[in-house]
Amino acid sequence: MIEFKKVSKVYGDGTTALKDITLSVKKGEFLFLVGPSGSGKSTFIKLIIREIYATSGSILVAGRNICNLKTNRIPQLRRNIGCVFQDFKLLPNKTIFENVAFALEVIGKSGYVIKVQVPQVLQLVGLHNKMKSYPYQLSGGEQQRVSIARAFVNRPPVLLADEPTGNLDPVTSDGIMKLLSRISLVGTTVIMATHNRSVVNSMRRRVVELERGEIVRDQKRGVYGS
Repeated sequence: MIEFKKVSKVYGDGTTALKDITLSVKKGEFLFLVGPSGSGKSTFIKLIIREIYATSGSILVAGRNICNLKTNRIPQLRRNIGCVFQDFKLLPNKTIFENVAFALEVIGKSGYVIKVQVPQVLQLVGLHNKMKSYPYQLSGGEQQRVSIARAFVNRPPVLLADEPTGNLDPVTSDGIMKLLSRISLVGTTVIMATHNRSVVNSMRRRVVELERGEIVRDQKRGVYGS
């Protein structure tokens, strides 16, 4: 589903964020990216959605080299990739239904599709009864569930999560991880960057550790530390 081939990223100030990364992630796989701040985790994710460009190497998403993607094709790429962030990024003046529906509206889905799919995905994340609520009326964990619903409502083949449990307590984090795990079981490839040691240790999924932009460990059923 996703393949990095000798990918390096050097920023304009000369900082090497990733160095000669080669890595394959299969369809439906759940992958944790771990490592200290500045190790390259966020850069890795930004490259997949073409928020930034690789300095060298190639990145294949569903067999297509996105490094050669024309600018006008980037929105189509992003339609197939759901993104979940630490700070939720919800629209404060829209209801929960409207926040999730917005992800479908921007890609031109019909009102009928929106009416059907939004309640379905809110049911999946356990918030069907909060459709008319606003973000400020929800807990942090509930807001993150809305963020996941918005990322998944279009059933993307890939879901990227950058520190999705960073602002949540351990019990709430556990619920979020169970939700992401269920999403991966239906065939969605999930890549999650995290510093959350307990989450990684409890899940026992594939763990790739980055250090100074290089892969120093790749374990099939790994834990946070080596």
